[in-house]
Amino acid sequence: MRHFYLILLLNLIACGDTNLPKLQRSSNIIHHEKMVDILKEVHYAESKVNIDKINTAQSKKRIENYYSDILASYNYSEDDFYESMDYYYQVPDTLNKIYTKVIEAMSKDQSILRSKLEED
Repeated sequence: MRHFYLILLLNLIACGDTNLPKLQRSSNIIHHEKMVDILKEVHYAESKVNIDKINTAQSKKRIENYYSDILASYNYSEDDFYESMDYYYQVPDTLNKIYTKVIEAMSKDQSILRSKLEED
């Protein structure tokens, strides 16, 4: 199901208006390779909160904490992250490539986990 949402997001981005004005890339924009790692962790964190099925107020707070912890581990602020996402929304081809790599990395992680579970 998670892959469905990621693919849906990619399609929405790819079908977006390509005539949008391009943002000027500032020094705060997170490099696309780091965005892959960050977004992968963000999606894992969101999945964990969704699986735990806690109430909305608690889940929002946990997501905020996860985001802060993830970004801090990469030495980025939330402002850096959201500015980067805004930038990449304006460059859909690059965002599409980022999410393709996120999906590939998550699929690889899933395969590794499955093989470990089968060994046990």
